[in-house]
Amino acid sequence: MMFGQTHPRVASAIFKETVMTQARGTFEVKVIPQKADNKEAESASVGRWSLDKVFHGDLEASSTGEMLAVSTDVKGSAGYVAMERVNGRLHGHSGTFVLQHKATMTRGEPWMSVTVVPETVHTPVVCELKPTVRPELAVALTVNGAVPNA
Repeated sequence: MMFGQTHPRVASAIFKETVMTQARGTFEVKVIPQKADNKEAESASVGRWSLDKVFHGDLEASSTGEMLAVSTDVKGSAGYVAMERVNGRLHGHSGTFVLQHKATMTRGEPWMSVTVVPETVHTPVVCELKPTVRPELAVALTVNGAVPNA
């Protein structure tokens, strides 16, 4: 996935300089099926999975989360949403943030959006994410590296 776009809060008055950098790496994810926890959820025919992810490279982190997905009767058409809390180090800065995923596939054509949930960033060097669905770019993340005011 390819990510990039500056989160406006990071470039706030707290910082006198903002530098765009790209972080690259890979990740492994365990996707574990979960059972519906009530009759309404069961009758909705929505799949539910827990996520356990580990990032390697410029972003050394782990995340946990949940995903909901639906497939259709049309081959190659489906959709999913997910939330995951990421905790780790990005270019030497420790912190956490929450990612919100939403994606669809229409007759084999993918569309995906992954964004950082506002007010969940607990480090000065994370930005909003804008992915592409290019598997050869497993993880590429454009981040803000900022110099605090003295």
